[in-house]
Amino acid sequence: MMKFENRMKIQTRLKIHQGCPDLIPFLCLFFLLLIFFMIGSSFVQVSGIPVDLPEIQVRSSFGAKKIIITINKGGRIFLNDIEISDMAKLKTKLLELAMTSQDRTTIILRADASAEYGTVARIMSLAEDLKINVFLLTTPPASRAGSVRFFDAE
Repeated sequence: MMKFENRMKIQTRLKIHQGCPDLIPFLCLFFLLLIFFMIGSSFVQVSGIPVDLPEIQVRSSFGAKKIIITINKGGRIFLNDIEISDMAKLKTKLLELAMTSQDRTTIILRADASAEYGTVARIMSLAEDLKINVFLLTTPPASRAGSVRFFDAE
């Protein structure tokens, strides 16, 4: 066998790291995943029209095209933050939105607690005529867990 007599010895400059691991790449990865899931998730846009919602205990949600109808204290009707003057215009707008959607259409009805019940009933009847059969009444969470207020205390 031949021996290598003129071999070069190469010195390494690597040193063992003694401190804490660098967490910046993990934080970057975490925030990238967070942004990815936030963009990929669906959420309900809530309009900026202030209403005082009644309290209930049960909530439900469905994955469908969502149309937000808001009724404020004065009885004015808003469809996705655009004021609608009468029920005929509301019917045509709802019909347009329901026809352009290939998914199920969901109406999210946000009515002020002091709004007239007749207006709410007319909107629900209008949606039933248009074969939009899912209605969600949105409310804020109940103030006390486990208690349901049916009547005001006298």
